[in-house]
Amino acid sequence: MFGTPMTMMVMLACVVIGIIGVTMVILSAVGRDAASHPKSEDGSRGEGARSDAGSGPARCCPRCNQFSPAYARFCAHCGYAYEPRG
Repeated sequence: MFGTPMTMMVMLACVVIGIIGVTMVILSAVGRDAASHPKSEDGSRGEGARSDAGSGPARCCPRCNQFSPAYARFCAHCGYAYEPRG
């Protein structure tokens, strides 16, 4: 149906190489995404305003003028450390 056994082995090898290639591309994209969100000092991945949109009060960073959640200890955009609140 598909030809000789050698042809079928070559086709199978191409499929396997293609699957490995697609997997590598997906994993590298995931790795790049994780690297673009470095961990803060407390070990969390950062508290971004985008992921918490509409979930309560926010504070404006004096350095980059972007909003972060009110409970954040660091600006999610530039890393500025907020002063602790009373």
